[in-house]
Amino acid sequence: SYSKLIAFLAARTRDVAGAEDALSEALAVALVDWPERGVPHTPDAWLLTVARRKLVDASRQRRLDDDASAHLQWLAELQAEYLREATQMWNGAVERLTGSTAPEQPTKIGDRRFAANDWAANTATALAAQTYLLNSRTLLKMADAIEGDAKTKARVRFAVQQWIDAASPSNYLALNPEAQRKALETK
Repeated sequence: SYSKLIAFLAARTRDVAGAEDALSEALAVALVDWPERGVPHTPDAWLLTVARRKLVDASRQRRLDDDASAHLQWLAELQAEYLREATQMWNGAVERLTGSTAPEQPTKIGDRRFAANDWAANTATALAAQTYLLNSRTLLKMADAIEGDAKTKARVRFAVQQWIDAASPSNYLALNPEAQRKALETK
């Protein structure tokens, strides 16, 4: 009877080891269930049904694990990209501060909020703006990667964009060299 059940289960999946695992789990369930409810009229059919359900559950779990693995891989790549860019920014700032690179024209920061020369001329504010932009890009990539219907994705993206816009260093006098300069000029 055990070998027949294994054969029935393995016929569909071609996985004898998986069939044995599923039947073992079904037998474990039977040891708990049957003393309480009694042995069913057709124990083999009961075991086969439970084992098939266990096989389906295992298949679903493998698919979930594969999906999770793909998501974890994507997150690892995103993290590596973030760290690579952050390291480049930091190293560039350290080189400018220590003077180990030849003085050059300050490079513009690619965002209209940081278009004034005040941002690029000061190493600290340039680094703050670049870090903000890196964080913004990373958060938006994460928001765009969310799985769900279009309406939910749009809501998440909107909320993330609102938070990003509110957190911009250009919004705060203490962090905005352009606003500080204008405030000093208009004393």
